[in-house]
Amino acid sequence: MSQKSICLVTPSYAPDFERCQLLVNSIQRYSNSLFKHYIVVDRQDYKLFNSLATNNTLVLNKEDLLPQWIVRIPLFTKKNIWFSWKTLPLRGWLVQQLIKLTVANYVSEDVLVFADSDVFFIRPFDLQDYIRGDLVRFFCEPKCVAVDNPDLARWYYDASKLLRLEPPKFPVNNYMGQLIFWRKDNVLKLHRYLEAKNNRSWIEAICANWHVSEYILYGVFVEKILQQSGHYKDDLDLCHNYWQETPLSQEELVRFIGNVSSEQIATMISAKAEMPVTSYAELLS
Repeated sequence: MSQKSICLVTPSYAPDFERCQLLVNSIQRYSNSLFKHYIVVDRQDYKLFNSLATNNTLVLNKEDLLPQWIVRIPLFTKKNIWFSWKTLPLRGWLVQQLIKLTVANYVSEDVLVFADSDVFFIRPFDLQDYIRGDLVRFFCEPKCVAVDNPDLARWYYDASKLLRLEPPKFPVNNYMGQLIFWRKDNVLKLHRYLEAKNNRSWIEAICANWHVSEYILYGVFVEKILQQSGHYKDDLDLCHNYWQETPLSQEELVRFIGNVSSEQIATMISAKAEMPVTSYAELLS
């Protein structure tokens, strides 16, 4: 059986450049195998991020991945609003979901692994370790999302609506995290399924919904429609995450890093915490 090719995908933008640079450096330091790393940014940020480009680190323009009817309006750039000729205006947050879902059309690799730009690796790793024969890792925490979390619940309702499934019965499985593995062939199947069920392009179908999570949409599709086709389940988050919006003190940072499990290969310190990269970059040393 031939080995599946694998790539890493990171959407980013100028304010996260130093974080993304740390991610790139950590890959160069700790990866035990070569793979392509695609960094997807706004056209206006391309020159900045292209300074990170190597034979294996490639920078893509976000605008080149989107259909021509989705465009940036300079007047609304700071508000991160995109104009659509076919739907209502799009939030930048939704455009980022579209980027992750459409990048499969532009890469040749069999498996896509997503890492936000505030992730960085902290120990030697090999992404091939998470492929077992023909089966690719599928992050799935069972029955841990309750209906009393309205933000998450809306994403599950919209995913079910897009896939023409019955409304979800809570609690439901969680598919969101860092270092999320997708099969390219399943993403392309999802595109075709959405078009068949919604009688329009898959991007138009998604743009018609306000609350969409790419990870939940893919996860529900794999479990409910494909019956986990080509995946094996794993409920371990490979990344030790700090999601809060308040910065960590040095003592708290040391304690946070001390809680990384031996099975976790990366750490994420949310950009929303507004901690300077210099305050934790030394963790790579």
